Amino acid sequence: MEEKKIMGMPANVALGLSYLVWPFAIVCLCVDKEADRETKLDLVAAIILGAAATVLSFICIGTVIWVYAVVIAIMKFMGKDIKPILAYDLAGKFVN
Repeated sequence: MEEKKIMGMPANVALGLSYLVWPFAIVCLCVDKEADRETKLDLVAAIILGAAATVLSFICIGTVIWVYAVVIAIMKFMGKDIKPILAYDLAGKFVN
């Protein structure tokens, strides 16, 4: 079985980076036209969490969301199949 790749790098690395640096998820989503639905859901969820953390960063909840995104990033780097609560469901509305 062939390892999934996003922009030439292993999927777990690309997804982990996407949760840490959410603009990278935008680049991956725009560049990688061959991504499957599951990968697109993860990328959109990373954008949603990152944008929410950025917008809400002036209050405590933004920090909590960012810490949550970092935990998800670590899990993705480890190759775990974790789906972020709420963000993943919301991402499903944007991805075919």
